Amino acid sequence: MPNSPSSTLPAVRHCSVILSGVRREPSAVEGPRRRSRHHRSIGSFSLRTVASLALIPFLLILTSFAQQTTQTKVFRPTDYPAAKFQVTRKDFPHGDVTIRVIEVKNLGYTMAPDQCRAWLEVRKGSALLKQFYYADMRPVGNSFGIFVPKQQAAADYFAAVKGGDYDGRLLLVGKDGATHDLPGGYFFLTEDQRFLVSEYSSDLYVVAVFDLKDGRKVLEARNLPEIGSWYHDDSGYFFMEYGKPGHAERLDLVSSRLIKIRVTPDDIAKAHKVRYDFALSSKTKDCTAEPQ
Repeated sequence: MPNSPSSTLPAVRHCSVILSGVRREPSAVEGPRRRSRHHRSIGSFSLRTVASLALIPFLLILTSFAQQTTQTKVFRPTDYPAAKFQVTRKDFPHGDVTIRVIEVKNLGYTMAPDQCRAWLEVRKGSALLKQFYYADMRPVGNSFGIFVPKQQAAADYFAAVKGGDYDGRLLLVGKDGATHDLPGGYFFLTEDQRFLVSEYSSDLYVVAVFDLKDGRKVLEARNLPEIGSWYHDDSGYFFMEYGKPGHAERLDLVSSRLIKIRVTPDDIAKAHKVRYDFALSSKTKDCTAEPQ
């Protein structure tokens, strides 16, 4: 279940239990590559067990919603003794504001947070303009914590990625302190630097597009087929549907939608594979405010 920041009231998001996950690296002709989602295999269940598990997402939704109604959470260093927790804190000046990221990682003790607690705060002088607070991010779905890309891709927006909980988020902060919370985990900028394309790190497949010039989200496409590699050709951007050679979806930035298309091996060979400007992976260090 998403572990949403306490100071906001976003719409309830989906949550499900993943039974298995495997990554392989086919060629361009075979189809797109599949990312590791750190899924865990689970053995057989009785029907009663399955029915009980089905209640877990609902209970987690209620818990998360209750957390969202609370006020901002103040970080107190004395709550986290150095022998039991790793605490990292970084301030990032950005235009008229400063973004402060604080992360607390449990070093193996039976204390809260069980894994990782994090704050992302937007401050102007002594005033707190916005706080994203995650009480205890779970290491499921991918890397967990708030990640600050070492190379910020967009000059006008500070970007941070929240991982874990099967609910990746992309947090964007403008130079005036305005914030945007999008599905995230992986993102790249278009060649003209106009749009940021964000992909959801979860067991669901979602693509969000943010217009960096106008400062607004222009697309959030849900219920997509499994996303493989992205490509760029003379007509724009498209992604391959994993496991379905020849099947792809093109990103139409004029009408802000995805359109199903068919592509040949020659089409793929002529296109350029897109590299993410940031992507959660096994190489990212969990629960640290240090840029990476």
